[in-house]
Amino acid sequence: MALPRPWRLRRRKEFQEVYRKGQRYAHPLAIVYVLRRENSSLRLGVSLSRKLGKAVVRNRVRRRFQEAFRELHPELRGGADIVLIPLSKAIQAPWRTLKETLRQLLRRAGLWAPNSTAFGPSPHEGDRENFPPSGPLPGGPSS
Repeated sequence: MALPRPWRLRRRKEFQEVYRKGQRYAHPLAIVYVLRRENSSLRLGVSLSRKLGKAVVRNRVRRRFQEAFRELHPELRGGADIVLIPLSKAIQAPWRTLKETLRQLLRRAGLWAPNSTAFGPSPHEGDRENFPPSGPLPGGPSS
């Protein structure tokens, strides 16, 4: 599913402004530039070099990062324009790794505000194996 139009950076001028005025955050899989904007929504632009590969490869990487952004969007706060530059290691990275990479970069940029953790991130965030199984509590009423 594509990003909704209001969530996309599209013009070269917008990308250039984010590069010039924005803060840069780096990770081995991607680089992110963030330009804060008051009274604005979050918008993402993905910029890929031809060094990453042919169009099919570049488009796949772009779609995967856009989907990660779309899934994380409800947990983000503030207004900002974001330019994401995937690096060559992102081509082979598994989906969960790409999503976690984007989450880490947005957290470092100060855009992360998960709805479920008003007092900070859970120490077990994303680690469902450590949670007890759902179902009736021991010693509770039997059905």
